Amino acid sequence: MKRLICTVLASAILFSTVAYASTVFDGADLEEIKEYDAIIDRLDNQYGIDKIKIFDMDNDNIPELVVKTGGNTGTTNIQIYSLINGNCTKLYDFNDEGKYSESNLKIDAEVTKAKDGLGYVIVAAGNYSLEPWHDHEFLYKDGGSIKRKIIVSYDSRENDKKYKVAGQPSNRGLYDTTVKMYMDAINDSSAVNTDGSFNFTPRLNMDSYNDAKEIIHQALIEKDPAVIKVFINDNILVTNSNPVILNGTTMVPMRDVFEALGAKVNWDGSTKTITAVRSNKVINLTVGSSDALVNNSTVSLSEAPYVSAGTTMVPLRFVSEALGAKVNWDGAARVVSISI
Repeated sequence: MKRLICTVLASAILFSTVAYASTVFDGADLEEIKEYDAIIDRLDNQYGIDKIKIFDMDNDNIPELVVKTGGNTGTTNIQIYSLINGNCTKLYDFNDEGKYSESNLKIDAEVTKAKDGLGYVIVAAGNYSLEPWHDHEFLYKDGGSIKRKIIVSYDSRENDKKYKVAGQPSNRGLYDTTVKMYMDAINDSSAVNTDGSFNFTPRLNMDSYNDAKEIIHQALIEKDPAVIKVFINDNILVTNSNPVILNGTTMVPMRDVFEALGAKVNWDGSTKTITAVRSNKVINLTVGSSDALVNNSTVSLSEAPYVSAGTTMVPLRFVSEALGAKVNWDGAARVVSISI
């Protein structure tokens, strides 16, 4: 994912007022987001996260967390978490279902927003060695619990392929029609493949661990009043290290801000020199020096670039204006708005 997260704004960011970006965590507070952050790390460290999705299943402005684990242990599992009364609560655990034996068990999960407006977690499961039937359960959230909207099944034996809808025998046409009610699109004429995979294009893509962490990082930045927010052309800048104020100057991670402003940046470790180029602008900065060059003309900096925990920090207003941007600082909201 790009460092500059493109989001839909509730209203345009003006230089006199600040509007925060709309995220999946709009209905959650800072501590709730931290709970999700902690559970994601715990699951990844303990089991390994294969794929993950943070999305609002029931349109209550509180996101759910869908996780497929098993990358480290070899035992795949699907879990669904939600924020109930401010706590991260597990609402669904496939391994607690007890419907299949572990031998040759194959499970997967996708998510989609269906035509009825609800979000569904589609859990596909089957035991390929013991029985030929494979279920696809469409799970939705109802209050504080996960319920099944419908189960569609198919027989994987090519010479005797049959279908079930809600446990009842079905023809292929009814099977496909039912599936299409809760999915965005069928890829081709076959809704399922002979190898047991479920062939459809979900409206929502599952993400990686790193993508989920970046989404949470963005939400933590927006929700934490102590963190300085930087918006560039109405998009929040997500940085590896938080901006800081040093003697009245906002300092930001060098590479993050230069790349977000569309500049090519080069770091010379031997001389500790930073060179950034955008259009006809060339900027040279040196760690520890209050003098910078803009197209070979010397400019004095309010604060010199410095290195903290391996990250080079540079003065935000200087680098932005040197590249032709307009900068506004809202001290009360601790928000920097940049237009370029």
